[in-house]
Amino acid sequence: MTSSQLSAGILMTSSQLSTRYTHDIKSAEYQLSTRHTHDIKLAEYRYTHDIKLAEYRYTHDIKSAQYQVYSRHQVSSVPGILMTSSQLST
Repeated sequence: MTSSQLSAGILMTSSQLSTRYTHDIKSAEYQLSTRHTHDIKLAEYRYTHDIKLAEYRYTHDIKSAQYQVYSRHQVSSVPGILMTSSQLST
C-alpha cells in the first residue's frame, strides 16, 4: 500500500468513526429523551390514577358515612322498625 492509500483509508475510517460516534450520541440522546418522556408520562398517569382513586375512596367513604348516619337516624326515629319477619307476617 502506498502512503496515499493509507492516508485515504485513515480518512475514511475517521469519517466512519465520526459518523458512528455522532449516530451513537444521537441514539443515546434519543433513548434518554424517550425514556425521560415515558417516565414523565408514566408518573403523570400514576399521579392522576392515585388522585382519582383517592377521590373515589373519599366519595365512597362519605356516601357510606351518610348512609350509616341516615340508617341510624331512621332506626332510632321510627319505633318498631326492628321487627323480625315473623312479627311482620302476623
